[in-house]
Amino acid sequence: MTLVLGFAISGSILIGVVGVAMLEDTQQSLAMDRAEIALTQFDSEASLAALDNADTQTITFATGDNGEYHARSETGWLQIRTVTASGSQTPIVNTTLGAVIYESGDETLGYQGGGVWRASAAGGSMISPPEFHYRNRTLTFPVVSVTNNASISGKTTITHQQTTRKFPTAGSHGNPVTDRKIEITVKSRYYRGWGEYFEERTESDVRYNEDRNIVNITLVPPPEPIKIDSGIVAAGNLNIDSGAAGVTGDVELGGTTDSETSISGTVRENVTANQNLTNASAEIVNARQRLQSKSAPSSSTTVEAGTYYVRNDSVFESETTFNTSDGDIELFVDGDVLAGNDNGNTGNNGNKKNDKDTDGCTPGSPNLNVTGDGSVTIYVNGDFSMQGQIVWGNCAQVDSLILYSKDNSRITEFYGVIYTNNFSVQGKGGKKGLVGALVSTADTVELGGNAKIAYHDSLRDTTIQEVEMKFAAISYLHVTHNEIVVE
Repeated sequence: MTLVLGFAISGSILIGVVGVAMLEDTQQSLAMDRAEIALTQFDSEASLAALDNADTQTITFATGDNGEYHARSETGWLQIRTVTASGSQTPIVNTTLGAVIYESGDETLGYQGGGVWRASAAGGSMISPPEFHYRNRTLTFPVVSVTNNASISGKTTITHQQTTRKFPTAGSHGNPVTDRKIEITVKSRYYRGWGEYFEERTESDVRYNEDRNIVNITLVPPPEPIKIDSGIVAAGNLNIDSGAAGVTGDVELGGTTDSETSISGTVRENVTANQNLTNASAEIVNARQRLQSKSAPSSSTTVEAGTYYVRNDSVFESETTFNTSDGDIELFVDGDVLAGNDNGNTGNNGNKKNDKDTDGCTPGSPNLNVTGDGSVTIYVNGDFSMQGQIVWGNCAQVDSLILYSKDNSRITEFYGVIYTNNFSVQGKGGKKGLVGALVSTADTVELGGNAKIAYHDSLRDTTIQEVEMKFAAISYLHVTHNEIVVE
């Protein structure tokens, strides 16, 4: 009987302890729920005070919970800056954010920057969004800072201290944003929540520094399209060896050339826009991010409309038709491309004829042929080289084929546009070389041997839109710094 009584007493004590713990957990959970509602209401009133010229707003925080509310001026910071193509930075905003924080045990909620956040080991999550609004390439960011330290209980006032316009301003800070990136960095215990909101609103590449509780986002001005109205559009200089056939058509350079006698058209040097061309490698990286989930074409002889990803070096020896009748084609090759082989056995040499059409193209059946009314874009994450008597593209559709590559080492006969980092090529026999246009982001374009480039008039109305896919675009920026006092 005594033993049974002892078990009963022990069981009662255990149930009591567990029950007390569960009750405390429930009470703390309810307190956090009430605090979340209170801070969301505070967010609304703070917005009125900070942004709507309602100088003082009042809110009452419930008392009696285990947790406490505090205003803290030194919690977290935010930076906004412009960055030019050369890397020069100009600050727009560099300020502490401050916060109104509710703490109960190990759990923390906070109002910061116009949003409400929950702290966690993973870096925080968002309860209500900050005052960050991005739409149609326009970012409006009224940065809200809590500027004082205080313990808060019961009736609380929120007072607008001052608002300072940060962008646009007189001088160099003006809209539209055309020649510089906008970088935004937030350091916060809630950095993960900030970052997830940035990702949701802008669909941009957000970078996290887990060790420092920092998140960073970059916005870029929409790119200016490149007009393909010259045989060569280059960011740097042009060197043409004495043995090269030279350039037929105009040349537009970010640098200079000493080879004007080998150029039949007008030479424009030191063109500022060309100096800011997006590096071909960046275009290739962006395409890789978009296309790497795709598979390779199911056929090596006929490629239909769609997007494709080849995960190794590729050799194009036989005839391939890119059929764009049902839409455009994008092909990414994650490696080098050899068009032909070292023995020169390329399958079809139909373009080897000497007769020419009125545009100077050689008619015939190329090894890589484009059919239909669409376009073909090929990205080569390596070197592109043509061997033997290989022919790519056709003179009837020069404006339908564009190749992006990191390097080019030899061109035999190519009808289209080549956009590349490095164009240092030797020609091949009496072949036509590049018929169309070259866009190069290299410091120097080198034409050696029998290399030749001939501009094709069908490209006169063609443009290439450079796009930094991993960054959201921005045309207009509006930033104010709004300071509030909470007491």
